[in-house]
Amino acid sequence: MNECEADLGVLCIYLGIEEHPNIEYTKHAEGNHLTNPRFFAYTEEVDGKIQNQINVCRAIDNLPPDVRIGVLLHELGHIHAGLDEVDADNWVLSVCPESDYQYEERLLIESPDGKDPVEIKSIQRVSNSFMQAIGHMECD
Repeated sequence: MNECEADLGVLCIYLGIEEHPNIEYTKHAEGNHLTNPRFFAYTEEVDGKIQNQINVCRAIDNLPPDVRIGVLLHELGHIHAGLDEVDADNWVLSVCPESDYQYEERLLIESPDGKDPVEIKSIQRVSNSFMQAIGHMECD
């Protein structure tokens, strides 16, 4: 099990989500991350139904844990509230206000091509106190 799958499992247990979404590492997510370094995950709608799956690129496992949890919470928001970005964020804020879910103004990450670091703007994040509340071991 990798970081992303482990974190999603912890989040689902904490939130009482019985039917845990699958994590799928996809070529589509990898390609999107190469063209847009801020892109780490997405959900899909098939035949009018949002799938219980979060598609991710490998780089999500290298994000700081509080950012990775924020991204996963946002994707859970899509699964439970729809594809609209605001609806997904509102779901997170209503279901898990103690997460202190917010958008980090900017974050420096390794570039998708492995060269110079790249700055991404407006990325989801949760607080260190929430990380401790869910039992995450990598928090300050």
